[in-house]
Amino acid sequence: MSNPFNVGDDFVFKGPTMPYHKTWRVTVGKAYKISRVYNTDPATVEIQDDQGNLSIFDVAWSVSQEAPAVKPANPKDVIGSTKPPLHNVPCGPLYQIGAAMLSGACKYGSHNWRSIGVCSDVYYDAMQRHIMSWWEGETLDSESGAPHLAHVAACCIILLDAEAAGKLTDNRPPVVGNPSQAVQELVTLILQKYPNPVEPFTEKNNA
Repeated sequence: MSNPFNVGDDFVFKGPTMPYHKTWRVTVGKAYKISRVYNTDPATVEIQDDQGNLSIFDVAWSVSQEAPAVKPANPKDVIGSTKPPLHNVPCGPLYQIGAAMLSGACKYGSHNWRSIGVCSDVYYDAMQRHIMSWWEGETLDSESGAPHLAHVAACCIILLDAEAAGKLTDNRPPVVGNPSQAVQELVTLILQKYPNPVEPFTEKNNA
C-alpha cells in the first residue's frame, strides 16, 4: 500500500480521544516528526512520542495529511510536466500582442516574414522606437492604438519565428565583448563621488 507521508513530515493526531497503550503517550493536535514510513496495509509511520519512545502508528490516526487517497499518476500528466510550461505565460498580454500583430498583418500580410524574410536591424530599430516612446510616457502607439510594449513583444516573436523558419538575416554587428564593461569603472567612480544622489524626477512625483 502506498504511504501518503514522507520522512520529516508532520504527523498530527486526531481528537478528541486516542487509542491508549501503556508504552506510549501522545497529545492530540500536536505535530510529531515522522522518522520512518512503511508501505504496509494499512500504511504506518514511526514517530517519537511524548515519553521519548519510538512507536508506529496507523496513518488513519493523523489529521495532518488526512491520509489522502493516492491516485495513480495520469500518464498524460507525467509527459506534460516535461513540456514547455505555457501556463507560466499570462494570457492578458497575449491579447495585446495579438492586437499589435493584427495591425501589422493588415499592413503587410500575416506571417509575411516566413516567406519574405526579415533583417535583425529592422526589428531592433522598431523595438527601440517603441520602447523609447513608452519610456517617454506614451503608452499607446499613435498609429495602431495598441500598447508600445505589445509591439516590442511582437517584434521579439517575429525575430524568434523568422529564425526558426530560417528566414532571419542576422546582420548584427561583429561582437566586441560587453560594451558596458568599458565604462563600468567610470560609473563606479561617479557613484562613489555622489553617495547620496538627488532623487529622480518622475511623472508620478511630478504630479
